[in-house]
Amino acid sequence: MRSSEGFIREVTYWFDFVHQTHFAQCIFDVQKYRRTLYTKYNIQLPVNIHDAVIKRQSEFLAGRLTASIIFQQMGETSAQVMVGDHREPIWPHHLIGSLSHTDDTAVCSITERANQRFIGIDIENIIATHTAEKIGRQIINLQEKKLLLSLNFPYEILLTIVFSAKESLFKAIYPIVRHYLDFNTSMVSDFSISNNCITLKLNEYLLKRYDLNKFYCISWKVQFGKVFTFLEGWH
Repeated sequence: MRSSEGFIREVTYWFDFVHQTHFAQCIFDVQKYRRTLYTKYNIQLPVNIHDAVIKRQSEFLAGRLTASIIFQQMGETSAQVMVGDHREPIWPHHLIGSLSHTDDTAVCSITERANQRFIGIDIENIIATHTAEKIGRQIINLQEKKLLLSLNFPYEILLTIVFSAKESLFKAIYPIVRHYLDFNTSMVSDFSISNNCITLKLNEYLLKRYDLNKFYCISWKVQFGKVFTFLEGWH
């Protein structure tokens, strides 16, 4: 599927029958973005996005388009993803979902609220080798770095997976904690290359204050220079 104006280059939809979860991915071209596309695709343009830079407007549109694709598949033809006070996505009350995007790809996952209590998805461009060492200390501590270095895998990819996994976890638990989290609020406790799974452990503060799990297993995939991470389940 491609759009006639060239903004949408490719759209992919799939359904996970085991977990009853819908997924969509949209590859887009920011150079072909026009504000009139919001009207064409019946996507609401929030006030805070209206005055944003073109890149942000196009990324927001692509993300909402992935949600719209899933809504169509679910028969929710009039559904919209609204924007909360802290810019978080607000889903229809009977659904839960998650959105993420890079500069040319947007992804979305949605399921019925009765199926899962939390859901989180994230996509990231792989961190450049020369950047990984500079920003690594903002993402992981020395113990986590030691674990990553013990794995027979490129460090910049592993660091990107950790970054993305922590973002997915944050998105999953945000509706419960209702505030933004630092990267040090979770820590890598296990990293499986063969099973494409990374396990994050929440810090004691979050565990004592909120009704959350101690460990979260996040699945990951590396494809076309990007990292995808995803988790879902019950707290």
